[in-house]
Amino acid sequence: MTVSTEAQDTFTGGRTTFGEPDVRADTLADRADFLTRRLTPVSCRSCGTEVLVRKNSEQHTSIQWTSDPASSCPRYADEAARGGNTALLDTCIELSASIATAAAEGAVPIGEEGSRDGTRADHSQVRTPEHREGA
Repeated sequence: MTVSTEAQDTFTGGRTTFGEPDVRADTLADRADFLTRRLTPVSCRSCGTEVLVRKNSEQHTSIQWTSDPASSCPRYADEAARGGNTALLDTCIELSASIATAAAEGAVPIGEEGSRDGTRADHSQVRTPEHREGA
């Protein structure tokens, strides 16, 4: 397996003193796969902010923001405007609810669902329904 120098530097921080990658290529591929596999786009039903989500279990949810939260999410923007540290926010309540609904509807696979052959499931067209008042 060949991993580009750029990917090696991105995932490892550099090279050894002898110019070799500081980890093996298959380790880099495993790390890249772990960081990107089964990420499903989900839009917040309240503000429309889109994030990438992976649910390894009912309790464990990984969220990858695709934009600056303080620029796209009203809750994060309010915290930033007050001078607060947005890194200390767990996540937005509305976004959490949107992710939970998407998972309950089957739009976000839980565990290894939808990826039994080890490849990334294509969920590029998955979006949660628009927010409905009173729903």
